[in-house]
Amino acid sequence: MPIVRLGNVAPLDNGRPIPGPQITTVQVPDSYTDEEAFVVIVHQDGTWPAHSASPPAWVESDHSELEARLAAHYRCPVGQTFDPAAPDSGDVPLSPTSPDQVPPPVAPQNGAN
Repeated sequence: MPIVRLGNVAPLDNGRPIPGPQITTVQVPDSYTDEEAFVVIVHQDGTWPAHSASPPAWVESDHSELEARLAAHYRCPVGQTFDPAAPDSGDVPLSPTSPDQVPPPVAPQNGAN
């Protein structure tokens, strides 16, 4: 099961700001394609927007392609850039039954990345 860790400088709990920085850890089921994993993390209703009010400070993963794609999308470095003792907000498991609920990728609109 691929693991993605994201440096969270503006963590949220049920939409409310909580002290940070924290590390948000996402467990991606093996049944997800690379595209499904990416979309379920970055989509406006996805994992990251539900857990942070700002882009991640960094990203690291044991899945190098997903790691690189997330870093490029968020324009952040690969690899942890703040204190590894920062609290970990815990694993955010992605349900292995939800790939069919993942919205399709949205094509960038004029000038949008």
